[in-house]
Amino acid sequence: MTWVFEVYRALTNKKGKIRADLQAYEVVDHVIFVYRIVLHPELVFCRQAILDSVVTLLGEQSLAVMWKDTGNFTEAELAELGFCKIAGEELIFRHSSFKTPFYEAHPRGLEVDFDAMPEHAAWVEGQWAKQDK
Repeated sequence: MTWVFEVYRALTNKKGKIRADLQAYEVVDHVIFVYRIVLHPELVFCRQAILDSVVTLLGEQSLAVMWKDTGNFTEAELAELGFCKIAGEELIFRHSSFKTPFYEAHPRGLEVDFDAMPEHAAWVEGQWAKQDK
Protein backbone atom coordinates (compact mmCIF):
# COMPACT_ATOMS: atom_id res chain seq x y z
CA MET A 1 0.00 0.00 0.00
CA THR A 2 2.76 2.43 -0.85
CA TRP A 3 0.23 4.44 -2.87
CA VAL A 4 -1.45 5.53 0.37
CA PHE A 5 1.79 7.10 1.52
CA GLU A 6 2.40 8.62 -1.92
CA VAL A 7 -1.05 10.24 -1.92
CA TYR A 8 -0.58 11.55 1.64
CA ARG A 9 2.91 12.89 0.83
CA ALA A 10 1.67 14.54 -2.39
CA LEU A 11 -1.29 16.26 -0.72
CA THR A 12 0.17 17.44 2.57
CA ASN A 13 2.93 19.60 3.94
CA LYS A 14 5.26 18.68 6.80
CA LYS A 15 2.54 19.57 9.32
CA GLY A 16 0.02 17.18 7.75
CA LYS A 17 -2.12 19.98 6.28
CA ILE A 18 -3.23 20.21 2.65
CA ARG A 19 -0.43 21.90 0.68
CA ALA A 20 -1.09 25.62 0.15
CA ASP A 21 0.06 25.46 -3.49
CA LEU A 22 -2.87 23.14 -4.28
CA GLN A 23 -5.23 26.01 -3.44
CA ALA A 24 -7.78 23.56 -2.05
CA TYR A 25 -8.91 25.86 0.72
CA GLU A 26 -12.24 24.14 1.17
CA VAL A 27 -12.79 21.73 4.05
CA VAL A 28 -11.61 18.18 3.34
CA ASP A 29 -13.35 15.48 5.36
CA HIS A 30 -12.71 12.60 2.96
CA VAL A 31 -10.15 11.61 0.35
CA ILE A 32 -11.20 9.36 -2.52
CA PHE A 33 -8.36 7.66 -4.35
CA VAL A 34 -9.43 6.38 -7.76
CA TYR A 35 -6.95 3.56 -8.29
CA ARG A 36 -8.34 1.93 -11.44
CA ILE A 37 -11.25 2.38 -13.81
CA VAL A 38 -12.85 -0.31 -15.95
CA LEU A 39 -15.86 0.65 -18.03
CA HIS A 40 -17.70 -1.51 -20.48
CA PRO A 41 -17.17 -0.14 -24.03
CA GLU A 42 -20.88 0.67 -24.29
CA LEU A 43 -20.47 3.18 -21.43
CA VAL A 44 -17.37 4.98 -22.65
CA PHE A 45 -19.53 7.82 -24.01
CA CYS A 46 -20.55 8.77 -20.46
CA ARG A 47 -17.29 8.09 -18.62
CA GLN A 48 -16.87 11.73 -17.60
CA ALA A 49 -20.29 11.62 -15.94
CA ILE A 50 -19.38 8.39 -14.16
CA LEU A 51 -16.09 9.80 -12.86
CA ASP A 52 -17.84 13.01 -11.82
CA SER A 53 -20.33 10.92 -9.82
CA VAL A 54 -17.50 9.06 -8.10
CA VAL A 55 -15.71 12.30 -7.24
CA THR A 56 -18.81 13.81 -5.64
CA LEU A 57 -19.98 10.59 -3.99
CA LEU A 58 -18.99 11.64 -0.47
CA GLY A 59 -20.33 15.19 -0.70
CA GLU A 60 -18.80 18.61 -1.13
CA GLN A 61 -16.08 18.19 1.46
CA SER A 62 -14.07 15.50 -0.25
CA LEU A 63 -10.96 15.45 -2.36
CA ALA A 64 -10.46 13.01 -5.24
CA VAL A 65 -6.98 11.92 -6.24
CA MET A 66 -5.85 9.64 -9.05
CA TRP A 67 -2.88 8.89 -11.28
CA LYS A 68 -2.86 11.05 -14.42
CA ASP A 69 -3.24 8.05 -16.73
CA THR A 70 -6.08 6.33 -14.85
CA GLY A 71 -8.95 5.54 -17.19
CA ASN A 72 -7.18 6.87 -20.30
CA PHE A 73 -8.91 10.24 -20.08
CA THR A 74 -7.48 13.05 -22.18
CA GLU A 75 -6.06 16.11 -20.45
CA ALA A 76 -8.99 18.11 -21.84
CA GLU A 77 -11.54 15.68 -20.37
CA LEU A 78 -9.84 15.82 -16.97
CA ALA A 79 -9.63 19.62 -17.08
CA GLU A 80 -13.35 19.79 -17.91
CA LEU A 81 -13.95 17.70 -14.77
CA GLY A 82 -11.87 20.14 -12.71
CA PHE A 83 -8.83 17.94 -12.12
CA CYS A 84 -5.57 19.77 -11.47
CA LYS A 85 -2.01 18.53 -11.61
CA ILE A 86 -0.01 18.24 -8.42
CA ALA A 87 3.38 19.82 -9.10
CA GLY A 88 6.19 17.30 -9.20
CA GLU A 89 3.81 14.32 -9.01
CA GLU A 90 2.12 11.86 -11.33
CA LEU A 91 -1.11 12.51 -9.41
CA ILE A 92 -4.03 14.81 -10.15
CA PHE A 93 -6.74 16.00 -7.77
CA ARG A 94 -10.09 17.70 -7.58
CA HIS A 95 -12.04 19.02 -4.64
CA SER A 96 -15.67 17.98 -4.95
CA SER A 97 -16.95 21.48 -4.22
CA PHE A 98 -15.25 22.90 -7.34
CA LYS A 99 -17.80 23.94 -9.95
CA THR A 100 -16.46 22.60 -13.21
CA PRO A 101 -17.11 23.13 -16.92
CA PHE A 102 -18.61 19.63 -16.99
CA TYR A 103 -21.03 20.52 -14.19
CA GLU A 104 -21.94 23.81 -15.88
CA ALA A 105 -22.77 21.89 -19.07
CA HIS A 106 -24.62 19.10 -17.22
CA PRO A 107 -25.92 20.46 -13.88
CA ARG A 108 -28.37 17.55 -13.54
CA GLY A 109 -25.95 14.92 -14.83
CA LEU A 110 -26.45 12.88 -17.97
CA GLU A 111 -29.53 10.92 -18.79
CA VAL A 112 -28.28 7.48 -19.82
CA ASP A 113 -30.45 4.69 -21.13
CA PHE A 114 -28.42 1.55 -20.41
CA ASP A 115 -29.49 -1.78 -18.99
CA ALA A 116 -26.60 -3.73 -17.51
CA MET A 117 -26.78 -7.35 -18.57
CA PRO A 118 -24.97 -10.38 -17.12
CA GLU A 119 -22.60 -10.38 -20.10
CA HIS A 120 -21.63 -6.79 -19.32
CA ALA A 121 -20.77 -7.78 -15.76
CA ALA A 122 -18.78 -10.78 -16.99
CA TRP A 123 -16.78 -8.57 -19.35
CA VAL A 124 -15.95 -6.08 -16.58
CA GLU A 125 -14.98 -8.87 -14.19
CA GLY A 126 -12.68 -10.29 -16.87
CA GLN A 127 -11.01 -6.92 -17.32
CA TRP A 128 -10.48 -6.57 -13.55
CA ALA A 129 -8.95 -10.07 -13.48
CA LYS A 130 -6.52 -9.15 -16.27
CA GLN A 131 -5.40 -6.05 -14.36
CA ASP A 132 -4.88 -8.01 -11.15
CA LYS A 133 -2.25 -10.23 -12.79
